[in-house]
Parts: sequence; C-alpha cells; structure tokens
Amino acid sequence: MITNRHVILSKHFANVARIRLHSDEHDLRENQYHDLNLYDERGRKRWVEPNPISADIVGIPLEDDFHRKGYYFKNFNAINLLPNNIRLHVGEDVIVMGYPLGIFDDTHNLPISRNGIIASAYPIPFKRNQFFLVDSYLEEGTSGSPVITKFKESWRMIDGSKPPVGFSFFLLGVNSATFPVEEGEPPAELNAVYFASIIESMTGPLS
Repeated sequence: MITNRHVILSKHFANVARIRLHSDEHDLRENQYHDLNLYDERGRKRWVEPNPISADIVGIPLEDDFHRKGYYFKNFNAINLLPNNIRLHVGEDVIVMGYPLGIFDDTHNLPISRNGIIASAYPIPFKRNQFFLVDSYLEEGTSGSPVITKFKESWRMIDGSKPPVGFSFFLLGVNSATFPVEEGEPPAELNAVYFASIIESMTGPLS
C-alpha cells in the first residue's frame, strides 16, 4: 500500500494503518476493516521509503492474501505508469481520486474524483524536489491519493510520433499536501504530487 510518510507519522503515533476493503463484489455496502502493522515485534518499521528520505511517500507491505480472505480491490501496476518517451505539457488534465473527510461515499466505501491540471513543467522536479505541482482544490483527507491522467489522441512521443493506443489512463504520482505560501497570503490551491517513479525505486518493478 502506498501513502504519504506524514500520514503514518502523525501526531497520534499509530502502530497500525487501518484500511477498509470491500468484502462482497456484488454489494459495495459490505466492507471490513483490516489493520496493517507498521512495526515488527522488535519495534522496527515495516514500511519502505526512499533512501535517503527525500519524498513524502512510503510503501507498507501487504502481508496477507486479501483475495483469499474475500477482499476485493484493484491495484496499479507497471502498465499504468506513463512511458518515459511521452511528454506531458503544462495544463494537461489530471484526476485526483481520494477520500476527503466527510465527503466521500462512506456507505459504499468509494472515492470521489476532483479535476485539476498540471501546473509546473512535467516531468521536471519542481525546485529540485521530487514532485510536480497540480492546480486543484483538494480537501483535507486526500493525502496519499493517486493522481492520474487520461490518454488523449493529441499526445505525441518525443520523436513526434503518435503513442500506441493502450490503457486509457496513467498514474502520474501521489498527492502529498498543499504547496505552502507565505504566511498571511491566501491559499494558492497548488498541490505537491510526488512522481510515480519513486514507487518503483522503493519497492522494485511493479508487477
């Protein structure tokens, strides 16, 4: 499971990360909670993170066979990552899928999606950080949300040719937090999104 480092290292000093999963593929109202241990029996952290720590992103191993236990979910894999020879421009549409507090569909345990655009040059690290900026209004609770983009016929590869038609969307990164502004200034509604490539640097190639 991928989320933000600041989520698991909150002021509450949690020992587990609690997730809610669908338990009936025919009735989305049926859900169960499952706790992921953040530390082993010797008190050592179980999550992985970039080395050196340079990004607000971690990976928590899923130690159980969730499908065997009757849980239902879908995950991103390698084919969902944007190929390196496709370049996106500032202003490209993105979708942020998350569970903002008090807003998401807690009856069916389903996220909501917010539109946005790429606000900084992509894939250039913004101010040498491992993230780019997205212009979107995101409520509290969307930390760790995937940021995706839909395939467009107008896209071009670096050599100017059309990319092969494949999956309809690509994972660009993981939302972290609102980009800070000077004290007293109004919110800029810009959000830092850590590049999806960081995930493979922590966990190895996605299957």
